[in-house]
Amino acid sequence: MHDPLLIHCFDFIIVGRMFVIGFVSGPINHAWYTFLDRAVKGTAGQQVFRKIILDQIIASPFFNWFFFMGKCFVLVLTVPIFSPAAICCPSVCYL
Repeated sequence: MHDPLLIHCFDFIIVGRMFVIGFVSGPINHAWYTFLDRAVKGTAGQQVFRKIILDQIIASPFFNWFFFMGKCFVLVLTVPIFSPAAICCPSVCYL
């Protein structure tokens, strides 16, 4: 039997808006990793380690910030703070 609270937590508007966040960040991520592959050539352990370090130091802070700010922006626009969806879905962000 399905839990009725879980059905209320699934919101197609939020899913659509998160799709837009992914659709915008996808090409940026692709461009970054293409640049990284061209800048650091090779697949040996040392080159892979350099790629990981560069990715974590340079791109990861921006990509994480972009995702979480986008998520918070989408959810704050969509879900009022004290709505039933905010109560049963604890991932609502507050700005």
